[in-house]
Amino acid sequence: NVVLNPTMLIKKASHAPGAIDIGLNILLKEKIWVGISARSGYGLVLLSQYQINDKILIPINIGIGTEPGLSACIYFFNTTS
Repeated sequence: NVVLNPTMLIKKASHAPGAIDIGLNILLKEKIWVGISARSGYGLVLLSQYQINDKILIPINIGIGTEPGLSACIYFFNTTS
C-alpha cells in the first residue's frame, strides 16, 4: 500500500511576515512516512517517520535551508480510554 498526503500551511502572526509551507508525504506499508516540504523564506525539509506500533512514533527531519539542521524525537501515545 502507498498513500499520498499533500500538505499546505499558510501562517500569519502579528508582527511577523506571513509564510507558506507546501509538502508531499508518502506512507509506505502503513509504517514508514517519507516526504519533502518547501518553506517560504527557508528552503527544503526532508521528512521521515517510522511507526513502531500503535503507541510509538519516531520522526526524523532534516532541514536544508537558511538554517540547516536535524531534528529527531520519539512520541509515545496513550491509546487506552
